[in-house]
Amino acid sequence: MSWNKIKTFLIILFVLINLYLIFSAGGIELFFSGSTGKLDEDTVNSTISVIKKNYDIKVDYNLIPKKLRCLNNIDVTNLIYTDNFEKIGYDISVQDSEFDFSINTDAYSYNEENAKKELVDILSRLGIESSSYNLAFSKNDSGLICRIYGKIDNYPIFNNYIEASFTSRSITLYGIWYKTESKKTEFANSGIKMKSVVNSLIDASRRASLVKENKAKIISNIDYGYFVSYYDENAVSKSASAIPCYMIETDNGLKYYYDVLNGNLLKQED
Repeated sequence: MSWNKIKTFLIILFVLINLYLIFSAGGIELFFSGSTGKLDEDTVNSTISVIKKNYDIKVDYNLIPKKLRCLNNIDVTNLIYTDNFEKIGYDISVQDSEFDFSINTDAYSYNEENAKKELVDILSRLGIESSSYNLAFSKNDSGLICRIYGKIDNYPIFNNYIEASFTSRSITLYGIWYKTESKKTEFANSGIKMKSVVNSLIDASRRASLVKENKAKIISNIDYGYFVSYYDENAVSKSASAIPCYMIETDNGLKYYYDVLNGNLLKQED
């Protein structure tokens, strides 16, 4: 056997041993230098192969983040407990953390331009700054829809959203929103442990493969941002924490959210 074949065999064996440790130990931990974690090419390619072989789910190489900075937790405040929300004067219905209300307007019809103008004004009155969200307009049978997504810098807050529906002379909003005091992302110090996205990707693929109806075939999206969690998971409160999170989505609409620091599954959405 030639040396090149032996070397190739040893490389493959080393990668497979690493992947075995991923499966058996529940994930790997990356120790950051300068709060940055990196994945090497062999680990990424081997992970793709293992997921395809074991769960028959495809993962695009370019979809997997190879380099991430470890984010710190950020304190947030539930919008329904803020002064702006309490004093705005709308007839608002609140259930747990979610709210909804309708506003009568003078517009007989809406397009993206006039809808955005009114929406930005409403959000401003609620104390929601334009730098803290992105807008995504779409249409359905009922009319114009806008989804408002929360963010810190360019990092999404996955469970921070408001949906606005525009009809003749009215706007209806519902959702859940957390305000942040921080305007900038905070990065963790060097030496912080962070679970690899590989661990979450394998676990999400395993869970997706167990769904027999409308079976997932492709990992369609991998994102990195925040997920808001209450300090007491059984009670809605004014204060909560936005924790660093991986979001993994399949082509059949399943979404999995993982705590970056410990690798735990935070939520699964069907």
